[in-house]
Amino acid sequence: ELERPSVCLSSVMAHADIGKDAKAGAFIDSNGFELSPGAAAIQARNAKKDRERQVKRLAEWEKFIRERGGGEKAFKLRTKEIKNLCRRGVPPQLRGQVWMATSGAKDLLERSTGIYDILVAQAHEKAPSCHEQIMKDIDRTFRNHECFNPDTPK
Repeated sequence: ELERPSVCLSSVMAHADIGKDAKAGAFIDSNGFELSPGAAAIQARNAKKDRERQVKRLAEWEKFIRERGGGEKAFKLRTKEIKNLCRRGVPPQLRGQVWMATSGAKDLLERSTGIYDILVAQAHEKAPSCHEQIMKDIDRTFRNHECFNPDTPK
């Protein structure tokens, strides 16, 4: 069954907001990319419309899931309605769950229980410093991305 997203509606409302990196004085979008002042102004003008669109899209998906009994069983049949919803966009807070349910990844994961843990253990044995390097790269590459920023409200 699909879990209720941990991201609340207020997070959806804030998703399109533009932030300002106090250190650099640059405008930063919700994905952590720097925007020129002109692009930031355009995105700020469109923010209200974008938030409204995101809220509407989330409501459409929640209604679709609820009407089909909730959870992953809503995605068991490949229907035109699922295709249309996907084409209009899956809300960020549902993307992982919808992808797992519609792609068959959840079934594959259940059939291959334990394989991931084995591969992770093997990777740590072969290259134990990889995790540290990845964490450094995330901080350098995506230091302003909302998923990696400890100041981002959950």
